[in-house]
Amino acid sequence: FDSIFQYLKSIFQYLDSIFQYFDSIFQYLDSIFQYLNSIFQYLDSIFQYFDSIFQYLDSIFQYFDSIFQYLDSIFQYLDSIFQYFDSIFQYLTVYFSI
Repeated sequence: FDSIFQYLKSIFQYLDSIFQYFDSIFQYLDSIFQYLNSIFQYLDSIFQYFDSIFQYLDSIFQYFDSIFQYLDSIFQYLDSIFQYFDSIFQYLTVYFSI
């Protein structure tokens, strides 16, 4: 019986060594994936930083666009007033030329 127990013990030790080997491989792979994850998180933070900059610039451009649209509406309003007075003056010149 002692030889059978020794044989079983050697088999379990062999299996244990195999499992330890695979465990070391998985730990190594886990460390690689953690390293890659940290790189991707760093890149993500950089992209978020640039995204925030571009959003800020976009808000500035939208602000200026709204200002220019407002000025354009004012100029269109003034143009309509001037066209109105122009039509009145044309009417008066035709009326008084007769």
